[in-house]
Amino acid sequence: MACWFNAESTADGALVVTDKSYSTKRGFQFVLGGPGSVYFIIGTGRNWKEVSSGAPQGFWAQAIATYNGATLRLYVDGLEEASARLSGSMPAGQRGVAIGYDPTGTYHEFYGELAQVQIFNYALTATQVWSLYAAAQKV
Repeated sequence: MACWFNAESTADGALVVTDKSYSTKRGFQFVLGGPGSVYFIIGTGRNWKEVSSGAPQGFWAQAIATYNGATLRLYVDGLEEASARLSGSMPAGQRGVAIGYDPTGTYHEFYGELAQVQIFNYALTATQVWSLYAAAQKV
């Protein structure tokens, strides 16, 4: 999952992308949280796991989260900032993907701008992550 964001506020729980079912512990979330953090959370059906890093506010930044069935990775502006081990598949949640808000009302809406939101059906490599970031710098 990848996106560019320009957050007006990093109020706790400003949601970027979600497909998360709390009752079944399945799905994922990309959340900006206060003060100035970005979180990637995955539920495999058994438990939740998250990775987090600092998130800029007031200017454009890129966040990319990957999961290859063994490791969650979080990248900010092309560089790996956090990782955690987690085994299992990442099944879909039950609500469908939402961008910029949480249909359950648990988190706040995202305030700011989002661009180039991408959801991949495979885990990007570090080289692919860097290439996405570098390509955008040429624009």
